[in-house]
Amino acid sequence: MQLLNLYIKDYKLLSDFEINFTEGFQNEDTFNVIIGENGAGKTTLLEGILKIFGNLYEANTLQDIEKKIKSIDFKFTISYFIRAERVLEETSISKDSRIDYIKLQFSNIDKNWIRLEYTDSIFDNDDVNNFLFKTQYLVKDLLPKNVVLYYAGFDGRLSKLTQKFTYDFFKDWFTFVSEDSDKQTLGLNINAPIFHFNPNQFNLLLFSLFCKESGDVYKFIREKFGIVGFTDITLVLKSPSWSKGSSKEFWGAKGIIKDALDKFNKASQESEFLKRGISFSYFIPDVLFNLSGYSTDDSFASEKDIFQTLLALDIMGLLDKVQITLVKEIAPEKNIEISSQDLSEGEKQLLSIYGLKQIISTNDESLFLFDEPDTFLHPKWKKEFFKNLYYDTDGVKSTFNDFDIITTHSPEIIGGIKHNILLRRLMEGKVSDKEYFVKGRDYNSILFEAFGTEKSSDIGKDLLSSFYDFLESKQLDKAKQVLDNIINERGLDDIETQRALDNFDDYD
Repeated sequence: MQLLNLYIKDYKLLSDFEINFTEGFQNEDTFNVIIGENGAGKTTLLEGILKIFGNLYEANTLQDIEKKIKSIDFKFTISYFIRAERVLEETSISKDSRIDYIKLQFSNIDKNWIRLEYTDSIFDNDDVNNFLFKTQYLVKDLLPKNVVLYYAGFDGRLSKLTQKFTYDFFKDWFTFVSEDSDKQTLGLNINAPIFHFNPNQFNLLLFSLFCKESGDVYKFIREKFGIVGFTDITLVLKSPSWSKGSSKEFWGAKGIIKDALDKFNKASQESEFLKRGISFSYFIPDVLFNLSGYSTDDSFASEKDIFQTLLALDIMGLLDKVQITLVKEIAPEKNIEISSQDLSEGEKQLLSIYGLKQIISTNDESLFLFDEPDTFLHPKWKKEFFKNLYYDTDGVKSTFNDFDIITTHSPEIIGGIKHNILLRRLMEGKVSDKEYFVKGRDYNSILFEAFGTEKSSDIGKDLLSSFYDFLESKQLDKAKQVLDNIINERGLDDIETQRALDNFDDYD
């Protein structure tokens, strides 16, 4: 999935706004980094994208699309490429399919509210039905599989836009269906098209990540966090408000809810059924690996299905908590056990972002919106942001077939920009025409080039000298006091501040 262009006539901070994400179809994943001062329109841009796709996801037919895009409260035109797959022939043992690359444009300005380009043909408005009939694609096949929003804090505007695709979506899917319900035949292959990650969902995501049978995932977790495994993962269920039976009967849950609980129960190595609670425990990775990969009576189709099912159980009032006891290496051949909740905020943030890419991004043509994903990250992890997310532990670039938009203030992240990552600066609701050359440059130069800030090379030289004097004499308390002053004077993003922090960590 690749966004090409977005034009917004007039929406909040954005007026006669146009941004070109990519010039044309790219053979590799492409990212856009958006920078700008507070109030420049970065979050408004993401909000506009969410509104557009939120309305498109509610459409089942072309007529629905026309009504939905015309109901949006601002004028826009958006275009993108999508990779779609259609099955040509399928038997019990094989499947012959074809990959199509399709260009879409949606607009409530142009007379053509939808334009579809495929090979040498162009279809406008109702003529798109001819393409759908010939290829047997559905409207949903023309949209990203998911739009995933990550925001480290809380933004009521964004949460309101995503609620109907989180709480309301699962509430509808997991209505207490009976065994003969039509929805029962659809199984557990559910997909909430727009997903807003909440930090409270960290353990649900980590559980799903541990279900992924990937040596690279476990290697990444060990190298970055010193986590060498887990001793216990327990799903704790509770009696819901709609309880109609005993815990042995999952309180009367039926249909796809009961199917999910049966799978977790069968896979568990230890279970306990109490009147108002149930616990399923897992002690070794192989047991979790068997939960994923095959859509059977005993397992889920993917780790993504596991994650979304846990979210649904939580929304339905069945999931009390997920407890995870990790094994962390603190020195060679010396391990300790800690709760996953005892990880630092920075560790949780990096694991969350990494986990979302590994779990949600399964070559499904998704759109990721990362709004300031570096809030709690250690400076070293900021510098390695793109490496950590988009390359495996051997340095080989991963392919997700996704499109990512990342907003940030961090010069460390900006300094890690590669050739296929485009940097855009928003200024007063407009995209700056200036090209920014920041790859590999030091933080002060990046701040000056990209943000227009004053270079700080001469600020606080005496403080730096005092800091290193205290550090060399191992007067760490005094060094820490001076370090706090350095941060206040020079700022956390200053290169000398970063060096001082790194040196202090080495002594501390």
